[in-house]
Amino acid sequence: MILQLGYAGFTNGKNPKYTTERMIMGLDRLSSLLDRMRLRIDAASTGQANMAGIEAPDGQVDIVLQPRRTGIATTPGQRVLFAFSVDFGGEFSPVLTAMPDLVREPAGGDSDTGRLAALLAAEHGQPRCGGPAVMARLAEVLVVWILRRQIEKAPAAPGLFGGLAHPRISQALVAMHDAPQKIWRSTDLAQIAGLSHSHFKQVFVETVGVSPMAYLRRWRMILARDQLRQGARVDRVARRSGYGGADAFSRAYRREFGILPGSEPRA
Repeated sequence: MILQLGYAGFTNGKNPKYTTERMIMGLDRLSSLLDRMRLRIDAASTGQANMAGIEAPDGQVDIVLQPRRTGIATTPGQRVLFAFSVDFGGEFSPVLTAMPDLVREPAGGDSDTGRLAALLAAEHGQPRCGGPAVMARLAEVLVVWILRRQIEKAPAAPGLFGGLAHPRISQALVAMHDAPQKIWRSTDLAQIAGLSHSHFKQVFVETVGVSPMAYLRRWRMILARDQLRQGARVDRVARRSGYGGADAFSRAYRREFGILPGSEPRA
């Protein structure tokens, strides 16, 4: 069973559910990003998985996620309750880039994560009607919870999660994630963040690690790459990416990824 949260193009509009959620709850730092990522989750064997629930001999359950490496290692006495392969949208995904090499989240029985892990283990251990669909959706929730925790931890090192954790910079990041097709100026983003232009640029670099315009260019190129791999024409993707012509877009694309856009393999 595959769960895929797909991005269908710069101009496909917003998901009404998420828009309503933002109106009720305030700034949603993840949904606009997840709307456009191709987050893919597959049930997998332990050797092919990069996320699993592992039970220790004393009954303690941990969720282990190693975003860049497959193969879940266990020690004697440990038991794998469920295992998944999680793809965060390809090797250039900003989420994958920001993730640590290893995430370990305790899943105690009385916690929300513990109850979710118990549901996943039950579905995995006793196949029932609709089980793969249930597991796919529960695994999606688990991954989103893990991403929330990465933001809540507010990492000291610059990166996406550090930026999303910042009360001001996060507003500019969400704006870029929401509307990558917009002709943004750095001054526009500073206004959204509620900071002076100079202070905004300084704090953005300190928290995210690159300038606002560099982040925006990278984000647009990541989305363009996804469109190309889905079969979109280069000239159309160039226009959606804010370039006046395919030649300028192709040069920028080659600088970013090392190949011309027409050479991208189809997904």
